[in-house]
Amino acid sequence: MSELARKIALEVYIGQAMQGHYGIEIAVMYRAGKSQREIFGELCLNHAYGVNECIAHRALGFAIRGYEPPEKCRMHLPAYEGLINRKELKYLSEKHRLNAGNLMKEKGIGIHGLSREELADAGRKSGKKQYKNKSGIHAQSHQEKIEAGRASAEKRGLVLWTDKEINDAIELRKQYKIREVADLLNSMHHSFNDVRTSKAVRIAIYKAVKRGA
Repeated sequence: MSELARKIALEVYIGQAMQGHYGIEIAVMYRAGKSQREIFGELCLNHAYGVNECIAHRALGFAIRGYEPPEKCRMHLPAYEGLINRKELKYLSEKHRLNAGNLMKEKGIGIHGLSREELADAGRKSGKKQYKNKSGIHAQSHQEKIEAGRASAEKRGLVLWTDKEINDAIELRKQYKIREVADLLNSMHHSFNDVRTSKAVRIAIYKAVKRGA
């Protein structure tokens, strides 16, 4: 069993243990609008199970969502249902995302602090000035433009691929279907949020293999 497989097995096992120890409490807190990070912090789950924060946080996701072994899984771990069923979980996850967005809007954080006209005006002025002075993107090398694009994507809320996630995707693809790889990446790197889709995983792996990752 690979290091990655052992880590997933441990998280699955602890997730089931959490259901027995904190099941009702976790479900009530999640339904009340608390995020996984907030629940994790209030219950101090990493200390309770003697593991690092990453493992405990992902185990919490398994406790909430349950575990269903992928078709080609070699770990032979038994499946178990989550504390919250998939239909309700989808509704609650969307509600959590909307609440987070509304909070940023209320506080006028980042882009939410400007009107549409102000955003457009700022973009035009900045672009003209940079072009005239050969500054900003007009003075950047190809690599610098790539880095700037990544930074811009992050500010817009897009979740970029890290080298670690790419390597995990390639390794997991040796045993699992694309859909299963996407689910595992979401559990391992994105707190069980549906960040990676099958299409995104397929493209990322293709690009990584093509450039010799």
